[in-house]
Amino acid sequence: MVANESGKTAIEVAWDQKNNNTHYYICELIGTSSYLEKAIKNALSNSSDSLDEEHITTLLTYATDLPDIFDRVVVNFELPNFIQDMVFFHKFDEYSSHVMQFNTLLKLAEQNPFLFHKAFEYEFKFCFAVTDKPLDEKRNFGDLLISLISLKNDYLEILLEKCAPEICQIFEKCALHSKTAFPKRRSTRCGCGLSVNYNYTDLSVTYQCEKMFSKYLTIDKLELLLEKSETVSQCVIRFIDILRSTYFLTSVTERNNESTTTEIFNYLLMYGLRVQDNLSDVVYRRYGYCELFRVCLHMDIEDASPEYSPLNFILDVNFDVEQLPEKWKFYSDRHIQYLLDYFAHPKVYELVSKLENETRLRDDNTRKKVEKHPRVPLLVELSRNIFRKYFIERFQIRNTKMLYSLINGLSIASTHKKIITFETKLYDT
Repeated sequence: MVANESGKTAIEVAWDQKNNNTHYYICELIGTSSYLEKAIKNALSNSSDSLDEEHITTLLTYATDLPDIFDRVVVNFELPNFIQDMVFFHKFDEYSSHVMQFNTLLKLAEQNPFLFHKAFEYEFKFCFAVTDKPLDEKRNFGDLLISLISLKNDYLEILLEKCAPEICQIFEKCALHSKTAFPKRRSTRCGCGLSVNYNYTDLSVTYQCEKMFSKYLTIDKLELLLEKSETVSQCVIRFIDILRSTYFLTSVTERNNESTTTEIFNYLLMYGLRVQDNLSDVVYRRYGYCELFRVCLHMDIEDASPEYSPLNFILDVNFDVEQLPEKWKFYSDRHIQYLLDYFAHPKVYELVSKLENETRLRDDNTRKKVEKHPRVPLLVELSRNIFRKYFIERFQIRNTKMLYSLINGLSIASTHKKIITFETKLYDT
């Protein structure tokens, strides 16, 4: 809207004239331009020189015929609650059918609890913003998910009771908009009835959405999401599967101690969360050989490739220290640092020599650890290696779940079990 010579906009001139056409002219401007938003924001920022609250109220009163005026008042303008109340009761009543955007409802839960409850009392139907731009849709649903999970538990509980289909759609949309690195797909059907093709190879929702989701996900919120609605619980688990348990748990560990992380993860496992192959690495790097790590060892791991893991001597039942030098291309600093905690076998030093020749060891900590490490293995190490090899061959063990379950069932001292399962480090250098 262009200002005239006096510095006033057309709507302010019309207001000053106080003629019979003022209200009609205001409605025409509001209905045919984006002036409303500019005028209100201008009034809020500089009320002494521009429009005052009376002008805002009048503008909004005559703009109530606009389909999305209430959504704009709450989401775009973020006006005080009394103005939100005025527009709400001027536009809506309990005897008619009304539609509200879901992000508006979430904003009301944060800003105006009175109208939040009124929306349910008036039996509103809820919809999502429509856009033909995939990136905007992805961003919109990502924002909705973050707003939803950051609500106070009281409001989240109400939404789960009354808006389960909408919440399920948010989780499903966020999963659908995840990034795909490889074309490996699986078709599945969620409890809400949506048939979706998921990619479990390398998927994640945008980095920010994933981080914020894990930031606000407390054990209390998780209980609500998984227990309040069976439909929603299925969608939540599938969404976290899309994130991959590794990525999700990495974000959770950054903000929680071991006890809380274990509680959240165990809770998700009860509802069918699948364990990805490098989850054990994340847990071990963060907390060491802890209770959660032991849980991972007893899980069915999806698409496992343990031979490439820095913990392959723990995770790969086919690991053979004698073959280490042959697989040097797969090894890095972290592989060596972990190995030296449990092995002083000559083949380890042969592997180290190959890596040094290929300049594959770049961490000074690795070099220092190699220098201080004993060159002769302990008898307990040799005994452990021989026992594991015999035990795995004797019972035709194929994975860690089978191996550690059988070891736990042995009638031997816990000290020996800890050595056999690599829980006890033999070398501290």
